[in-house]
Amino acid sequence: MKASFIVPLAILAGFISSAAAAGIPDPVGLELESFSGQMHQDRAGTLNKVRNLGFKYVELVGDYGQSPAELKKELGARGLVATSAHFPYAKFSDDADGLANEAAALGLTYIGCPSLPQRDDLDEQGVLAAATVFNHAGEVMTAHGLKFFYHPHGYEFKPYKNGTLFDLLV
Repeated sequence: MKASFIVPLAILAGFISSAAAAGIPDPVGLELESFSGQMHQDRAGTLNKVRNLGFKYVELVGDYGQSPAELKKELGARGLVATSAHFPYAKFSDDADGLANEAAALGLTYIGCPSLPQRDDLDEQGVLAAATVFNHAGEVMTAHGLKFFYHPHGYEFKPYKNGTLFDLLV
């Protein structure tokens, strides 16, 4: 584990213990991207660490090369439950129905997109194209009982007219 994660995770683990002692059941989850490369190098060991830190709920970043059934089984063997996941923009634009089926098979509640194709070169046309994709994806996800979200990274907040590109996207 990178040293930069040791203190924040230790603090968070202490918070979880305190919250559980106060009768707040499973108050927080963990985005598995917090362990970035470790999930791809040693998925089983990383998931064991996550559970040993006291987490029950996790957010996935993609499917880690596994089928929904395999991934759900691997999480379940450790008492972990995926409540949300990030998937690439292309999956939302190219196969929203297939993605919704994958998310439903994982038992997710939330499904999100972590970035836009243009990233730093984002402009009005890119935002309008993304809004079209996201509106369709939102309809598809809602039809499958899922909640769609977008995870901004900052480049969406470039000035645009009287606000930002994010304002246009929303």
